[in-house]
Amino acid sequence: TGSLVAFAKLPPFIATLGMQGMAGGLAVVLTSASAIYIDAPEYVHLGGGTVGIIPMPAIIALLVFVGSWIVLYQTSFGRYVISIGGNENGSRLSGVSTNWWKFAIYVFAGALAAIGGVVLSARLQSAEPLVGVGWEFDAIAATVLGGTSFERGNGGVGGTVIGVALIAVLRNGLNFVGLTTMWQPAVIGVVIISAIVFDVILKRRGTVQ
Repeated sequence: TGSLVAFAKLPPFIATLGMQGMAGGLAVVLTSASAIYIDAPEYVHLGGGTVGIIPMPAIIALLVFVGSWIVLYQTSFGRYVISIGGNENGSRLSGVSTNWWKFAIYVFAGALAAIGGVVLSARLQSAEPLVGVGWEFDAIAATVLGGTSFERGNGGVGGTVIGVALIAVLRNGLNFVGLTTMWQPAVIGVVIISAIVFDVILKRRGTVQ
């Protein structure tokens, strides 16, 4: 995906969805849509074990949060991420190799997704090609609710964590009131659209001022 966006100049959203479909389809073909069960105690411990009273997934999530915060705010990589997200043309004119940095950003995002996949498969004690279908909408909603704009380069790790927490609370609330899983994606879609509309309104007000 990073190569398609950075070097082939495909729209990021289209490239991401296309690669998701290709990778997901390949996984289904290779596994015949069947789960691959994992019988490795050390691996399973990553998803279901504890350190004292703290679950391993919580520890891993905390490490990812701290590591991502350091990378974004304390390294040159993070500064380029913010710069390119805020004004890609300006970054290019100032001498930043935007194509390679965009590629690196996608590699970093892929690494984080891989960590999530490891924890999930460890928790399920199996690798299932169809698990997580539709979760990308939760991720988009959490990111937007966390303050990341589709049009501007603002946002951050802390806000995204808050967005994830809000989506988790929303999901639990929908389950609590008895809303079926068939309707929940529709509610998440309304949340995404509402957040984007709110962001656009704020941008227009800022432009007027």
